[in-house]
Amino acid sequence: MYKTHRLLLMLAFVLFIGSCDVNTTSAKRSGTVNDDYISEPLSNEVKKYSAVLNISNQLIELIKAEKYKKIYDLYVDDSIKSVITKELFEKVYVDAVEAMGNIVEYKEMQWGFLPASDEKYNYIYSYKIVIHEKGRIDYSFAFIDNGNYKKIMGFAIKPRNKARLSNEI
Repeated sequence: MYKTHRLLLMLAFVLFIGSCDVNTTSAKRSGTVNDDYISEPLSNEVKKYSAVLNISNQLIELIKAEKYKKIYDLYVDDSIKSVITKELFEKVYVDAVEAMGNIVEYKEMQWGFLPASDEKYNYIYSYKIVIHEKGRIDYSFAFIDNGNYKKIMGFAIKPRNKARLSNEI
């Protein structure tokens, strides 16, 4: 079940990404080439995304507290709600916890940002590395890059086996 729901969520995210022009040369993250699970202050180039990092951390805390409905109601953009129901959204995270165990930790100052755009908007993707009892998962959130960063336009989770390349979402 976990794989099916994760696939549906990833599909929604991929459909969203597929229409975007991703600027991989502008991707920035904390850490090194070999280890991106490192806390460090935001670099000067990405300080403008401090609100994205704060919201991403809030989302992880709400996921950890199993407040999926609150995330859906307060943070998911209405355009995404037409594709992913509240029940499916919740099931994806419930299944992830069932498969990988509870969230053990994440680092508030671990960050990764990747700009993208489509014919309508500029976006900023944020990703957080989250340690569960049985392994690591990447949590990704997409925001319209308008300085507001209140609603997520896309989201995904995927198992993590190694450090991301700087241009990976």
